[in-house]
Amino acid sequence: MTRADPEREKQAAALAAVEARLRESERRLSELQRIANLGSWNWDVAADTFWWSDQIYRIFGLDPADFKVTYEALLDRVHPDDERRVRAAMTRAIKTGVSFDVEHRIVLPYGGIRCVRERGETVRDEAGAVVRMFGTVQDVTERRDAEQALRRSESRLAAIIETAPEAV
Repeated sequence: MTRADPEREKQAAALAAVEARLRESERRLSELQRIANLGSWNWDVAADTFWWSDQIYRIFGLDPADFKVTYEALLDRVHPDDERRVRAAMTRAIKTGVSFDVEHRIVLPYGGIRCVRERGETVRDEAGAVVRMFGTVQDVTERRDAEQALRRSESRLAAIIETAPEAV
């Protein structure tokens, strides 16, 4: 056995420990995203290649094995009434480098609708061109539904008060 062997063993053990910590960190992040119903994404703008976290696939009701994410494929999942607004927000971010924050609906593969809040930021190259974007998608359907129910309830209450006889 040479002197290098114990050193290699020490390096291999250190590498294994780092890999274990990384796997644990990834597992925790995945769990936290699931709990918050929030996923993360990364987009190489020039190559039009996306990375989505598992939670985004769940939010969109898609199977990662069956869906290749591209800019246009993403926009195809956006509700037709919201597509122009989402495209404008992302285009503005690419052209100006500003972040975006847009709430919009998505159409699920089975036809259902969800409401999401999508936020993104940009990364520029040395020339100032946007080369990458990253961000989050959060399912806010329950919050939106609760807000709509509250507005309906307030409207009904206002109508009842308006038509009730005056108190003496």
